[in-house]
Amino acid sequence: MRRLIPIAGLVLAACGGDEGSRQAQNVGPAERQIIGMADPYPADDTMRAREDLLRSSMAARREMAWGVVAKVLAPVKLASKEIDLLEEGQLDVEPSIPRFETWYQKDELKRMFHHLYKAQGVEARKAKAPLSDASLESVFEWNAHYLAEEGLPEDLYTGRLAKLKEEADLDGLTAGEAISYSPALAMHFFQNYRSILDCVRPVSKDSSATLLDLVKPSDPPISEESNFTLCYESEFPIDAAIAKSFWSNSIVDPALRTYDTSAAAMSAHLHEGDGGWGNGDGKATPGKDEIHSARLIDGTTLRLAGLHIVTKELRHWVWITLWWSPEPDRDFGADRPEAIRALGGPWSHYKMSVVIDFEERDPDPRGGAPIQAVSLGDALAATHGGPNGPTWTSNAYLEEGPMNARSNCMGCHQHAGTPIDPLAILFDESKYPENGRALVRKNFPSDYMWVFDKKSRLARIIQSDVDFQDANDPE
Repeated sequence: MRRLIPIAGLVLAACGGDEGSRQAQNVGPAERQIIGMADPYPADDTMRAREDLLRSSMAARREMAWGVVAKVLAPVKLASKEIDLLEEGQLDVEPSIPRFETWYQKDELKRMFHHLYKAQGVEARKAKAPLSDASLESVFEWNAHYLAEEGLPEDLYTGRLAKLKEEADLDGLTAGEAISYSPALAMHFFQNYRSILDCVRPVSKDSSATLLDLVKPSDPPISEESNFTLCYESEFPIDAAIAKSFWSNSIVDPALRTYDTSAAAMSAHLHEGDGGWGNGDGKATPGKDEIHSARLIDGTTLRLAGLHIVTKELRHWVWITLWWSPEPDRDFGADRPEAIRALGGPWSHYKMSVVIDFEERDPDPRGGAPIQAVSLGDALAATHGGPNGPTWTSNAYLEEGPMNARSNCMGCHQHAGTPIDPLAILFDESKYPENGRALVRKNFPSDYMWVFDKKSRLARIIQSDVDFQDANDPE
């Protein structure tokens, strides 16, 4: 497995639109057999009924967001039958990993789609028939036992089990990969493969332009009421979720750079200089009891510095970001609830910000911060864009480069799937006001997900597999 080397200022220096520029490894067959099938995200089906409150109250919004964080980080026991035996003598902790670490990664989605499409049969492939419900339901179980299904060497599995000694080893089963997709998101992607193909293929024989090349922000979506996309038959379901992480390599970068997110620092980032986070305000060497850590099979230790969490519980998604801090109980960590503290020491060292709308509907600059959380109120006031002004949420570890400290996640992601240059979103104020934070679209072609022509390229993976199978099918 390759070691992760954090690369500052690559594509993520532009708006954070690349969902794969930080990946270092992927869940292999042995790891997946140990983990088992991905654990579904338990979405709150009542959240949309409270959307007006969440938009108008930062306090309610942050309470909701901490609840989402608790669900995403909740420990899930590993599926391997041999894990219980390891726990009796080899492991020093309960064999579990956070829920998001059980989710699927790019190579797995590629493997599962290949299996699904090939199993369709020649006639169904020619007709581009929908994948059957039965095959979709069974593919996740098939993937969980891929090692045995394909007759791969058993020592891949037993050798991986032998490496599991501590909690960091368990988290190393999936750590290092930047993006993880919940089962519902993966299922929706497979179900919509025909619509995805229509979006990435030329619209005519006389042109190489695709629908995504031609669509304008002002063009109407499929349906304003029920489907604002152009590339899916329906929007993602409410239990669709993505986790996007930044892992710091403790060998390459022994001292983790840290960032001041106090009111004074945030005011400077938003109104002075180049609008970027810079190179950090300090250095820290947190231990495994202070930062979520993962040890890979080669012994490399990674530390989770930043984590984006995105869920479809609201129509325009819930956008949450966590970042590690040496002063975790100040400003954006001052209202951390007991549910997060109960998850263990490392998770009490992360601060949190959330956005659900392009405009700030809470007229209180301090967001209703309780009196015991003065530093939180100060920080919220420093990032408040005024009544109906632009919202703010950014992560120094995941959004690097000029202007990225002034972003709000969903402002950039509204253009996902289009050929619009992320740099233009940040710097072209005439087309994309407020460093891209303003709503300028009527359609959202890929439902805010950068899965077409950025490095994750999930749509292109599907296209490549379909083209390969079609080329090798009999006429």
